[in-house]
Amino acid sequence: TIHVFRVYDETCQSATILSLPSFLSEMKQKGRMVKVLVIDSIAFHYRCSSSDYKSRTKSLTSTAAFLSDLANTFDLSII
Repeated sequence: TIHVFRVYDETCQSATILSLPSFLSEMKQKGRMVKVLVIDSIAFHYRCSSSDYKSRTKSLTSTAAFLSDLANTFDLSII
């Protein structure tokens, strides 16, 4: 089964990423372990953002750390 989440801006992308732990837990409880998470161009919305470079870098770094923790917690590969 393939699940697709479409995001149209930086805010929606952040909200979707932050909702992943509950989604992954739900899938695990149903016995449908997610093993691979593919994120197509995570930096796209940051490049198009009107925020300053320092703010974008901080946000992108915290997102990367969150995804790293997620991968470790759920034994998940993130591409």
